[in-house]
Amino acid sequence: MQWCQKGKIEETALAIYKRQAQRLDSIKGVVYCRSREQYKEMARLLECAYYYTRLVNREERLKKWVKAGGFIVVTSALGTGVDYEGIIFVLHVGLPYGMIDYAQESGRAGRGGEAVDLVVLLENGDVGITRSWGHSGAILRV
Repeated sequence: MQWCQKGKIEETALAIYKRQAQRLDSIKGVVYCRSREQYKEMARLLECAYYYTRLVNREERLKKWVKAGGFIVVTSALGTGVDYEGIIFVLHVGLPYGMIDYAQESGRAGRGGEAVDLVVLLENGDVGITRSWGHSGAILRV
């Protein structure tokens, strides 16, 4: 988990991306965003492909990324069934929707046995904790 100043999440994500991009060649990294506006802005800043549910050519775009490597900015649309080797970095820009989402999305990395880096980037003051004693346990709320 990494924290940044309020209003600096995209700027901080870009700095993290630049550090990781030096390591990537045909290796892959995934940047998860929570909203359409955020993933569009991140894809523009990172100058990389993006993937979301309503994208017309999303399967074609995904195949191109798998072949070429590098980064792709996605929403939770990149979900179950994604099983590609070579993903070594996952960055969540903002808090994932829940622990199950975090586990599934982070689990995209390391499918080939690679060592991976996982980062959740949060702005200071954005997270509060709500306890729910049902079967779901503690819940983080943004």
